[in-house]
Amino acid sequence: MRLKVALVMVLVALSTVGFSTNASNAKVAAAHAERVVTKSPTPAAAPSTQLTTNVSSATQQVLDHLAQRQANRGCGISLIPATPKRKVGECTVLLVGDSMGNNLGSGLMYQLERTKGINFIKRSKGSTGLSNSWFYDWPVILKPMLGRYKPNLVIVMLGANDRQNMKVGGSTLSFGTSAWKQAYRDQIDRITAMITKAGSYTLWVGLPVMEPKSYGEGMAELNKLYSTQAPLTPGVTFLDVWSYLADDRGQYRDRVRVNNTFTNIRGGDGIHFSMSGMRVLASYVLLHIRETYSVNVRPRQELPITG
Repeated sequence: MRLKVALVMVLVALSTVGFSTNASNAKVAAAHAERVVTKSPTPAAAPSTQLTTNVSSATQQVLDHLAQRQANRGCGISLIPATPKRKVGECTVLLVGDSMGNNLGSGLMYQLERTKGINFIKRSKGSTGLSNSWFYDWPVILKPMLGRYKPNLVIVMLGANDRQNMKVGGSTLSFGTSAWKQAYRDQIDRITAMITKAGSYTLWVGLPVMEPKSYGEGMAELNKLYSTQAPLTPGVTFLDVWSYLADDRGQYRDRVRVNNTFTNIRGGDGIHFSMSGMRVLASYVLLHIRETYSVNVRPRQELPITG
């Protein structure tokens, strides 16, 4: 029921600004999909995607519009599969998030340095999240950014500060309770619906495995919400990086084999990334973007985890 309501709300919002599509649903019904990425069976390989082709007509209309919008703007990013990959064209990629998003953004700035056609904009802010809107209200802050930058793709990575109670109206909701989770889902929906309404795809990057045990358990709970809630909005995909960065037992590790060379990828706090780790993470995200959005973009330096 929540999915149905969310889709209706998105479509109503789109119609108010004159969104339309001329694409044939019959021809592209199997082409568009909501995608969830899981850990690749072989760490060195590019992220794999799972496609769901059984989408509603309402979702299909939104996906058709998003694909047409990027094409009209000369950007090759699209959820329609293509072989060979499309040329990048001229695309704007906006990254938003907290200090984790900042780590990813720094890695992407390095990895995209020699890529022509992508205007990469990093607008991350430390200590922010979706549960402390009294400090920094991301839905409110994001809206003018979407109007100003008109991104083709928005990358979201946050949550490191959200293991805390949330104030909603006159009530304080305790972290992890049913009421807290519903309020947090509502925040996710606000972000994703806003981005889709603006005509952009969303890539929601999950949180990485963490070393502090209790803190890490909270991050795992947040990942469950991102992975299940975010893709309910058409045009949104979720990328799991937790399992990619963890060891074979799913545990935290700070040293991994990158191109068969042991590399320290995490910071001293067991939460953030080292400079090398930022680039490893960004390499993985770019390979996911290449495969998911069928666009010929490659990292400046491919840095796969090989063990």
